[in-house]
Amino acid sequence: MDRQQFTPIDSVAAIWDILRLRKGALNSLHLIDDGECCPSSFKVDHLAQTCIALSALAAALFRSARLQNPIIPQVTVPNEHACVEFKSERLYALNGKAAPSSWGTIGGLHKTADGYVRMHKGFPNHRFHAQEILGLGENATREQVGKKMLEWNSVDLEAEAFRRGAAIAALRSFEQWDAHSQAKKIDDSPI
Repeated sequence: MDRQQFTPIDSVAAIWDILRLRKGALNSLHLIDDGECCPSSFKVDHLAQTCIALSALAAALFRSARLQNPIIPQVTVPNEHACVEFKSERLYALNGKAAPSSWGTIGGLHKTADGYVRMHKGFPNHRFHAQEILGLGENATREQVGKKMLEWNSVDLEAEAFRRGAAIAALRSFEQWDAHSQAKKIDDSPI
């Protein structure tokens, strides 16, 4: 399956087909492409619109079945709205102040000896294990974390993090992902 030219409606239809849901329901779906709003090489816009469209259409299908009504309500998902939903945690204020970063003080993108990793520390155990792997205490600064990251190769750090319960992922080129075992397992997936 060549997914290079897939649109969100192609992804919805492919997943809908995999789930063996009522094909006619797709006629009730209207996707609006109002331009790129989450620029990324990972097609975040596509993913956002596809996920929300699938959820909304499944809810419409469920409602139709529950009411024993053959007419499935229309579902419209503008791309821009889907993108806003995907980054909504960055768009609200608490008591007039921007919400704190979900990355915290040490999470996010870090340079390594041979590339980059992205560290998630949304849970205390992720932060604890990452600091343990790096040989740092609980009050380590972003600068200290960054300095220790430079001592590691990206994939080696990712493997150690996986083994020890931290959440650190190596950033890979498209060629590296294509050669990765996970890429081979999802060759025929719609997204």
